[in-house]
Parts: sequence; structure tokens; C-alpha cells
Amino acid sequence: MDLILKYLHYNFIIFLFSSTIFCQEDLVGKEAYVFFSKTLEGDNFLLSEIIENDKPIFINFFATWCSPCIEELPLLSDFYLKNKNSLEMIIIDVNNLSVIENNLPIKLAEDPFIAQKILAKNNISFTSLFDKYAFIARQYGVTNLPHSVLIKDGIIVWEGKKKLTNISLNNLKLLINND
Repeated sequence: MDLILKYLHYNFIIFLFSSTIFCQEDLVGKEAYVFFSKTLEGDNFLLSEIIENDKPIFINFFATWCSPCIEELPLLSDFYLKNKNSLEMIIIDVNNLSVIENNLPIKLAEDPFIAQKILAKNNISFTSLFDKYAFIARQYGVTNLPHSVLIKDGIIVWEGKKKLTNISLNNLKLLINND
């Protein structure tokens, strides 16, 4: 009997763990949240103006404290340079994204000037925004970084919730060119 209880308890814990990991709502097929923001340089930015251009829009959420985010920056720069005529790219520095450490939420602050330096060092020449209150990130369901979405005609058609690779970007290119 103890063995059965241990088995049931173990399966229940696995169920709870997997449901918290996979409970994030999938955004594919949903309308993109249209937002107003400031660039890292302080200029105004409105996503709806970009959506009207009829180009796919790739948005990447990152933070300077996120090592996978920093590791993928050279790939993003290269991807943009190769595809800038067929796509708009935006990178969003997420400030105050809560992470859980020792079962307590911690808000990690970003310095937009440090973000600018890191992006410049990695030759990021596309639009860079600052999400001061993590409001945009929350609208896109971002709970972990890096996180990316692809928008076509105002609809989210792809979502990536981990570090990008050459393979994932090549697959993304196929999706962009598949009109």
C-alpha cells in the first residue's frame, strides 16, 4: 500500500510541475498586442505603424542579466542583416521582469544605457525599445527570457520561448518567406 501511495504522490508532483511549466498560454494565432513605447534612445515608437507596412515583424524580448539573451545577439544581428528587406525586427529590453529565486519573486532592474552599450557591441542596428514596467512583456506572456514572437498581418504566427539557434532562425526564415 505504501508503494502505491508513493507512486501516486510522485505522479501528482510530476503533474503539478509539468502543468506549471506548460501552462503558459500559446499566443500563436492570436492578434498581436499593439503598443506604444520609447526606444532606448528616447524616441517614440508605435507598433501599429510598423504593422501597416505589411512586413512580418520579429520581436525579441531580452535583458542584460540574461546570458542566453546576450549569447543570441550576434545571431539576431546577422539574421537582421540578411533579412532586413523582408522583415522588421524589434528588440525589447525588459525592465523589472520578476524571476523566482528561493521561492520569492525578485524584480530585476535594467539600465537602458548598459543595454544600449551591449546592443551596440553586438552590432544590433534594428529598433531597440525599453519596457520600463515589463508591461509589454506581460501582454506577450513573457515569463522567462529570451522570448520571441513573429507577427504577420497583425497575428502572432510563431513564438519562441528559449534561446534562438541557427536552426530555429533558418526555420523562422522559411516561415517569413512562406506567404
